Amino acid sequence: MFSLVGRKALVVGIANDQSIAWGCAKALRAQGADLAITYLNENPMMAAVQMAAGIVGNIRRPAGAANPFAAAEATAMSMLIQSMDLARDLRDAMNEQVFFSVWNAPWARACGRTHTAPRTLKNPAELRSLPQVAMALAHMRSGGFAHAVIRMLILLAESRGSVRRDRLERSAQVLAGDEPFRSISVDERQRIIGEQTLIVTFARKDAIETLKDLLPTQKERDLALRVVQFIPGRIDEMAPHTLDLLQHLHEVLGVAPITEDVTTDPLAPVPATVTKVMTAQAVGTAAE
Repeated sequence: MFSLVGRKALVVGIANDQSIAWGCAKALRAQGADLAITYLNENPMMAAVQMAAGIVGNIRRPAGAANPFAAAEATAMSMLIQSMDLARDLRDAMNEQVFFSVWNAPWARACGRTHTAPRTLKNPAELRSLPQVAMALAHMRSGGFAHAVIRMLILLAESRGSVRRDRLERSAQVLAGDEPFRSISVDERQRIIGEQTLIVTFARKDAIETLKDLLPTQKERDLALRVVQFIPGRIDEMAPHTLDLLQHLHEVLGVAPITEDVTTDPLAPVPATVTKVMTAQAVGTAAE
């Protein structure tokens, strides 16, 4: 340990016995140094401040909601926050304006045009030769009831252009909640939708004609067409091209034209009580 005997040291700003300055003073004194120290409360003017602080601390109470000073403080803080937000928004707007004014100028566009890679647009004949398209077209006659319904729904969606919310809800109800779609996994359902979309896009006429191969029986055709008609809703709400397409599908599948609305889900499960009543009615009719 080194010795500070005969040395003099000045330590200022000692607040209490827990302050760093107090620890320094003790260490210097232990080494033999002569100390000159100052305390923060040595100023005689601070005595009055300390007394006033104690009085205020004892009588201090939270300000009420109707206190005008509290309201003024809240208003001032709100104005400050809004001012900072406004300054930030104006700064960002100025930066964007400068960016677009510089890079959207005719000279900048002319300079960048020489470095822009042109986009090659493929025609349908070239896209038809892609492996994914060729594979989908090769399976045009493969599938069953689910494939046929999804293909007809895609044909309807393309003919309408836009789909109302209630029709989207009915479509989701059929494709996610009714059998046989409910038993199909999400990945397999997406694969079928993608495959049928390619078939409709690149071979629309053949896609309609081959529906008979996907629905071999008359019962399946009747049910599939009722399911597809359930999606757009009432006949008087259908667009003319939608109704024409449905009538054309009926004609291709050898089903009578549309004459009545389909307002209930044809694939919805029949309650057990209704099934018992229908069975009893059928038995009674047979007995007669």
